[in-house]
Amino acid sequence: LKPLNYKEYVGLNKADFIMLYDYAHTGRCLILSLLESSKEDRIKYKSIVPWKAALWSTLVVPFHELDIKFEEFCILKALTCWHISGRRICDRQRNLLIECLFDICEKRGNDPSERVGNLILFISCVFVGFLRS
Repeated sequence: LKPLNYKEYVGLNKADFIMLYDYAHTGRCLILSLLESSKEDRIKYKSIVPWKAALWSTLVVPFHELDIKFEEFCILKALTCWHISGRRICDRQRNLLIECLFDICEKRGNDPSERVGNLILFISCVFVGFLRS
């Protein structure tokens, strides 16, 4: 495999696999790179990394623990995308989606009411995560 300069492919529609060698710094290398970086880079790092870590712990980990199946994810995404002001207009569609989600959870075998409740409650985590950004 020949490594490619991915910066040449930015904005192009290529279907090539690109090997990236710009790995994230970890451990001692991270500390050294922060010491050698400019003040502006250190400020950017301090403002971005805590937010990303909080997002990971409050959104990504709970999402993984839900063990969401594809069908559940599709319906959850549709429910999440509808803004609260548009929900009055889309009440019927929302209720149909919740019924579909209930049917899918029922086929899964566990308590469908609890599963649907957990998935719908997870939507609030998504909104809280985005409100913090």
